[in-house]
Amino acid sequence: MISCAPSEAATCETIKCKDRQHCLTDLKTHKPRCVSCSYKCPRTKRQQGYGKPFREAKNSLFNDHNVKLCGTNNRTYHSWCHMQKDSCNTGFYIDVLHSGTCSFGR
Repeated sequence: MISCAPSEAATCETIKCKDRQHCLTDLKTHKPRCVSCSYKCPRTKRQQGYGKPFREAKNSLFNDHNVKLCGTNNRTYHSWCHMQKDSCNTGFYIDVLHSGTCSFGR
């Protein structure tokens, strides 16, 4: 556990994540988050059988063929897996803003 003085904000440079985890900066809070970055996402054309636990948890919001999510970076993703993979590639934790495509300019 790391304790920081009120004037010192924790960053990815000042914390150590567990083995096989990477530090990402949260886009909303600007605080560091340790996450697993070993995502192998299905191709978007063959999405039907993948992501079942996520869909079961949100089964009233998404259908099996077209799971689109708007991330906190205002980018539309084909699935939660693709959004998390982009988080790991960019170094910023991206969360779900809402289901469906992002609307730009609003």
